[in-house]
Amino acid sequence: MSNGRGIAITAICNLSSADGNVTPQACSAWYALLLTQRTAGGKALPHFNTDDPGNGALTGCADFKSWEHHTPYFIPAQ
Repeated sequence: MSNGRGIAITAICNLSSADGNVTPQACSAWYALLLTQRTAGGKALPHFNTDDPGNGALTGCADFKSWEHHTPYFIPAQ
């Protein structure tokens, strides 16, 4: 994910166990979407709920730091 100042590696969910409200099945679907977009040269734009714990400080892309964990509430393909 580009945070506007380079690439930030951000965990968004867990393929093995539930992560907040995200099931492993939903995480697997997101992962498939992201891999498909990457292969096709497309993009995805995750949306984050700033009311969720851990997301409150997110006001823009530049707020993402490498190796953080932020769970989006949906990820549309662009």
